[in-house]
Amino acid sequence: MVYDENDAYSRANDPIYDKNLNSSIAVGGVLEMILNTQIPSGFSTGLFNGTETPQRTKFLNVNLVNNTATNNGDELVGANGNAFTLDCTVFLTNFKSWNKITFEGTGLSNIGLVLKDENNTTIRSITNGEDLTSYIIDKTRLKIVVSFTGACTITNIILGVNTKKYDNNNLINLPTQQIIGLEDWKTGVEEDLETVSIGTSNIQNGSVTNDKIASNAVTTAKISDSNVTTSKLADNAVTTPKITDNNITTSKINDKSVTTSKINDNAVTNTQLANNSVNSSNIIDGSIVNADINDNALIALSKIATDNLTLVGSGSWVDNPTHPMGDFTVKQYMFNNLNVMLTVVTFRGREPTQLDFKESYSNVLPIAPKTVLACWGENKRGTVDSGLVDTNCSWSVYKGSKNVTFIYYQGSLRILSWDFFMLSIQ
Repeated sequence: MVYDENDAYSRANDPIYDKNLNSSIAVGGVLEMILNTQIPSGFSTGLFNGTETPQRTKFLNVNLVNNTATNNGDELVGANGNAFTLDCTVFLTNFKSWNKITFEGTGLSNIGLVLKDENNTTIRSITNGEDLTSYIIDKTRLKIVVSFTGACTITNIILGVNTKKYDNNNLINLPTQQIIGLEDWKTGVEEDLETVSIGTSNIQNGSVTNDKIASNAVTTAKISDSNVTTSKLADNAVTTPKITDNNITTSKINDKSVTTSKINDNAVTNTQLANNSVNSSNIIDGSIVNADINDNALIALSKIATDNLTLVGSGSWVDNPTHPMGDFTVKQYMFNNLNVMLTVVTFRGREPTQLDFKESYSNVLPIAPKTVLACWGENKRGTVDSGLVDTNCSWSVYKGSKNVTFIYYQGSLRILSWDFFMLSIQ
């Protein structure tokens, strides 16, 4: 099977590369991830072939060859002297290296594992479940040679790989835990901003005024030596000669008497601020940029306020004008003060369907993305039944194009209902 470099979701002459393709795979080019698949449960039959023919599971082709163990379909049973080889080929454009190979079952201490390349040259011996990341085994074709030194039954094999980002210059590195969900994504972000760590470099010079400082917040340790002079105090206040050196503490200063001009530039640093003293009203609008937000801030897309988005394009179409199966709508929003666009496409089926195909639509986006950052989808069925879990959809968009491609899978007769999202730089 040949991999189609122009389509990240399929191989040539194979319209559905993987029925289980989901949003994690769709944004695989944006994030460095670990992808796992299990065999034989991941095969379409759930069983090992009885002949030496490749079987597909997610992002891998696996061929069981040179097998002298007993193949019961859902398990491999071996004894001393038996062996088999898993000939694996990775089909991922963003493949980086092998992550982990784990065998499950009984008597696993009686197996040995050796990795070889496509020329049968030994790469190394490994232990069951060993982390392979540091070895940087970047062979897209890898042979896993398993030998038995005693009785062993293998019921499950987990094959894991590491992925890489396509382009560090144009893509956003979003750790998985930052994107919590997309429901109610028009709500505000103010609540999460309380957990953001703000240092001196994050606040513009002259922006910390008297009103920004809480009462009793400026203590002795927060003022540089010799910087509180008579001119810094109100008229008729205690002068310098009347106070012993280093004895001007917080209790000696009237509330609200320390103004901006009385504090040395850069004297108010992060350690001088009390916990939770900087809230939303204390920060100048538009002064928080992407670099100011902590990687673990957990700001979800659902926290983006509606007043941060401007609708710039919309439209609708049906999937088949002659016999419509469902209706598409599209809305495109620009983030205020950012050169980033959010595209939201909804599909709502008209009647129950059972399908498994790929479809492209031309010139349906109002605005073509210049650089695609991420694409993902979300199942919007409201009823918990087999149709909610036995379904998968994904989509792809090329930069500079108004065309879109969807891959549908609905394993049972149910109404298909999905939302699709894209972030792009404009």
